[in-house]
Amino acid sequence: MFANIDRCIVHRASIMIALIVSVLVTPLAIQFGKQRQSPGVLKALAVVVTLINVLWVPLEFDPDCHIRNCGIFFIIGWLATFKTIGCAFGRGPLCADGMTLLGTYVTYALPINPADALPSAGTGPKERKSTVTYTWDAVRHLVLLIGGTALSHRLQRLPYGPTGAVHMLASDLADAVNLYAFIAVIMNVASVFVSTRGERMLGFSDIMAHCDRPWLATSFGEFWARRWNVNTSYALRYLCYDPICEGSMVKRPAPPKRRRCSGVRRVIAVATTFALSGLAHECFIYWLRGVHSGHGRWFLFFFLQTPLIVVVDPWLKSLKRTTGPWLALALTVCGQLVMAHYLFFVPVFQLGITDDIHSGVKHGIRMLLSESLFQVVYP
Repeated sequence: MFANIDRCIVHRASIMIALIVSVLVTPLAIQFGKQRQSPGVLKALAVVVTLINVLWVPLEFDPDCHIRNCGIFFIIGWLATFKTIGCAFGRGPLCADGMTLLGTYVTYALPINPADALPSAGTGPKERKSTVTYTWDAVRHLVLLIGGTALSHRLQRLPYGPTGAVHMLASDLADAVNLYAFIAVIMNVASVFVSTRGERMLGFSDIMAHCDRPWLATSFGEFWARRWNVNTSYALRYLCYDPICEGSMVKRPAPPKRRRCSGVRRVIAVATTFALSGLAHECFIYWLRGVHSGHGRWFLFFFLQTPLIVVVDPWLKSLKRTTGPWLALALTVCGQLVMAHYLFFVPVFQLGITDDIHSGVKHGIRMLLSESLFQVVYP
């Protein structure tokens, strides 16, 4: 028995040491490789960090701490790995000119991207915000998350009855809001720490906004490229979409006149990007729960965005020019909600991820509020 406990302690300690070493060493090696112009060092480092972050990090997951697991995997096992691989090929935020060593550490370890890393014609909003603004955004989204989980808590206790369709729609909307607010809180809290440091220390001061009012998207391409979780969308763009369109994984100096991506190559790039996103989400749910999403529902949800962007988006843009934005907006948002209901939220409900998020938020709120007020919010 004690031998098993000792092996378990050694196993967890080795994983944590490897994770700490990767976080401490990787930005230093990236900065060294940039100064020495040694792409071979960066490529070798990207492989090592990928193996550590993507394969070893999930082994440290505690089955009873899913929110913590989600945060660790999203920040270290997902975004940091994407950034490192992109940098190995001359792409992504870690290749930004003028970034200091501290700025490299911050960009690597936090779910943020310098706004200056975006090309002038790139997708994604750029924002200049103060520390007070980021703090207010974090508080505002935290209140939204509390209200959303409270609403979901009440909806779970109501019978479906004859208003089952309305109940399901309300549940989907509440969970969509919760997911948006949960990501927003993580991003804004990280942004508060960055915005308190001067440009001289980091090499940048402006940070990409994590979302830009996704409920105002008038096409599926606009939803994913400009409005929803822009940090991840940007990572998938420089890691998958741009290399396919440019025909090279290694970033090349831009010619005076940029060659336009052909229609066929663009379709292949879009399909491959969403397939990669679907596979990453399937890996995420497997490492989080030890099971798949059920017949590849999450992979299918993302992969089906390709025909929507290629086939439906041109019609939505024509409809927007003819009738104004509101009809195209309604069709886009409703279409995403219908697909999410059948393909995205089903595994979330069945595997109890929603319950875990609710429990984690409720536990944190119980520590902040009095017991009587807590019972009013979560009866």
